[in-house]
Amino acid sequence: MMKHSHFHLPLALYLAAALIFIFKTANAQTTASKTTSDLRRIIIRAPIPNPKLERDICHAGEQGIICDPHNILVDTANIKADEIDSFESMVYGALSDVELKSCESGENPVNVEVGIALVRRMDMSRYLRDPKYEDEDEESIADIAAQQFATETHDSWGIGHAECHTGIMLFISVDDRAIYISTGAGLKRLLTHSRLGKVMEGMKRYLRQGNYAMAIRNALVQMRTYIDEGEPTATEKMTVFLEEYGLLLIIVLGFGSLYLVGLRQERRQREEYAIVHSHLTQIERDRAAALQGEYQCSSCAICLEDFTQQNEDGMWTLGSDGLPLKLLQCGHVFDETCWQNWARSGQGDPTKCPVCRADVGGVAATAEAGTADLRHRNAPGDLRVPHRRFDENMYRREMGFRLLRLSQRYPRYVRPNMLQRWSQESYNGSLVQDRTFQNADPSRVKIPNGRSGNGHSFGRSASIGSSFGGGRSSGGRGGRW
Repeated sequence: MMKHSHFHLPLALYLAAALIFIFKTANAQTTASKTTSDLRRIIIRAPIPNPKLERDICHAGEQGIICDPHNILVDTANIKADEIDSFESMVYGALSDVELKSCESGENPVNVEVGIALVRRMDMSRYLRDPKYEDEDEESIADIAAQQFATETHDSWGIGHAECHTGIMLFISVDDRAIYISTGAGLKRLLTHSRLGKVMEGMKRYLRQGNYAMAIRNALVQMRTYIDEGEPTATEKMTVFLEEYGLLLIIVLGFGSLYLVGLRQERRQREEYAIVHSHLTQIERDRAAALQGEYQCSSCAICLEDFTQQNEDGMWTLGSDGLPLKLLQCGHVFDETCWQNWARSGQGDPTKCPVCRADVGGVAATAEAGTADLRHRNAPGDLRVPHRRFDENMYRREMGFRLLRLSQRYPRYVRPNMLQRWSQESYNGSLVQDRTFQNADPSRVKIPNGRSGNGHSFGRSASIGSSFGGGRSSGGRGGRW
């Protein structure tokens, strides 16, 4: 009996050790699988993670107001990874200094909070399985899903004042081409259904281009303008009043026109600043590409508009005017219409390249033979002379010309002293972070007590906290692009 017992003891130990190893391995695999499953659920299902609490998943900056779990803004080259903080600061500063009358008697004014969420594609499985939506087409289900994602995320994050509900949630689903703007009850009278529709219409141009950062900025500018204008019903009441008192109609309309002109001018200035900011950001990206010897022109240096079509080799063939590009012997490329207007307007020597001043073979060769030759080169699949790639030194001249064109078109924001400083060979700083340029931003307004609007924080806290103010959604409006 003793021999039999000693013979089986090591075997039992081996079996016990094997069972423990198998159990730990299975448990580790289950944990890893659960973690991956949870991450997938967080990314594609509503509500979207709160960027103030899950910054890593959201790829959020210090402000914690943007959740971009698929890293869309960086992957689509809208912004660089190290620009997340500055972009969030822009989003935060666009509306943080707005002060609305408190919904509570005797309380101080309340601020507006903004949250941004971008996803690659929504998980619409629960809507597809629900018999309630079996008669809806795919686009309608996407609209319903976008509304649910936006409002549920708005409520989950708690955007806006806890009692007054002064929050805005801007939701974008890229592959579904769906957008929804959710607003709290405290903003319903300012951001009406029709106004939100206009905001989304203004975003569609940039969304179709894949410029999601610019679409967000444009939306914030428009919503800020609407909030500053006040309730639209005030204008309607004034119109009725003026109709009843016709003798005062002309006088009041005169003052009203001046007021509207001022509002339009302010809106135009903000939109122009946003355009200049976008162009300067692109110039900085192109400068970085030129340092690597990878820069390829993708927009007209005269009008600064993007080219519209590429061939199979990735070469641009059509300009923003829909015509074949004008390719000069020096390698610089322009819209055909811009080149013709430049040659005829007397702005410069038509025998020289506007950028590098290289000889282009005379007026006739440029306007006629050169155009015909370019069209032959730009025939589909037959771009025999590819666009040149420029190094840093060659691109610096093009950068100087583009900055000059920006200064000519937007002298309010690109001033001579800035142009001179940026054009120096020794200047390697950021263009959009130049203090003079930032001070020209129309949205950098001062609130009555003299403090800068950037000093405000979300909700009632005096500093940036770990959560939003506790507001809830009261609906909104969605659309497609």
